[in-house]
Amino acid sequence: MIYSEKNEIRQINNSLLNSITPSGGVEFQRNRVYWGENFVKIYGVDKYPPTLNRGWAAKISTLPNVITVQIFEPANNNDLLADLSKSVAKYKGVMMSTRDKLERQRAERAAEDAEKLITQIDQHGEIIGYMSNLIMVVARDEQSLERSCRQLEATIATLNCKARLLTNMQKEAFKAISPYNESPEEILTRLQRNVPKSSFIEGFPFASNSFVDQHGYPFGINSKGGLVVLDIWKRGNDSVNSINTILRIGRFYL
Repeated sequence: MIYSEKNEIRQINNSLLNSITPSGGVEFQRNRVYWGENFVKIYGVDKYPPTLNRGWAAKISTLPNVITVQIFEPANNNDLLADLSKSVAKYKGVMMSTRDKLERQRAERAAEDAEKLITQIDQHGEIIGYMSNLIMVVARDEQSLERSCRQLEATIATLNCKARLLTNMQKEAFKAISPYNESPEEILTRLQRNVPKSSFIEGFPFASNSFVDQHGYPFGINSKGGLVVLDIWKRGNDSVNSINTILRIGRFYL
C-alpha cells in the first residue's frame, strides 16, 4: 500500500506490476537498450525530402520488429510565417554571396521550400506543425536486431529520408516512445521538422500489417510479424463460406 498526498491509502496491484515489468529489467547503453529479454535500438528521422509522398510513413510502420512513434505539434502560423520569411531572406543572401555551386544549389532549394510553405499557410490556410519521428527496433537476439536495423535503414533510404541511431540518447528516446512518459525536450528539438499537416496525415502513420476481425480469436502471425485475429464464422463479400475464409487468410499471408 502507498499513501497519496491527501493521505489516502491506495492498494498496489502487485500482480499487474509483475505482469508488465520486464523480467530482466531495463538497461540503457550508449547505442542500445536491453529491455527484459529483448535487444532494442532507437532511431530518429532528422532529414526529409522537400515533398513527402502519400503513404511514406506506412512503409516504415509496417516493417517487422519495428515500433514507430510520430509526434505532431501545431505551430502558431503568424510566428512561423515570420520565421519562414527570415529564412527565405537568409538563403537568398547565401545564394548571392557564395561562389560554391553546391552551397548555392542547397540554399536555392531551401529558399524554394520555405516559399512553398509560406504559400500554403498564407493563401491556402494550411496548418503547419512540427513533426518528430522515432523508430524503435526490437528483437530477441543480436543477429535479428542487426538484420532488422539494416532493413529499416534501407527502407528509409528509399524514401529519401535520413535516420540516425540516437547515440547517448537511448534513455531519452525510450521515454519519448513509452506511453506513460512525456517526450523529453532534447529529443523534440533535435528531431522536429516543420511540415504541412497534410504531409503528416497522408503518410498513414497508423497503418498496420495486422489482420484483426472484431470478434475473432488469435490465429497466428503473418510473414511480417503482424498479428492475425480471425473470426472463422464471419460472412461477408470476401468470405461467404469457409473456403473463402481460408482464401482470405491466404491473401493476407501472401
